[in-house]
Amino acid sequence: MVEIEDIIEQVQNLKNSGVTIEINFKLPTVAVVYPDGKTWFFQGDEAEELIDRADQADELTFEESILWESTGWT
Repeated sequence: MVEIEDIIEQVQNLKNSGVTIEINFKLPTVAVVYPDGKTWFFQGDEAEELIDRADQADELTFEESILWESTGWT
């Protein structure tokens, strides 16, 4: 099991490396943009589910939750 401190450290490293999140709650859309040009884009139901999961994260902020989840996307 991954410790919360390790998760927060990894998320901070992502932020420091230039990874950004763009969210439009109205549509909804979520984009996670990596500095190497890789972009993960979600819209509609997928974006809404991602937003809901991030809202429910206990020990992470909304942004941290999305960034942490993005580390498992391939």
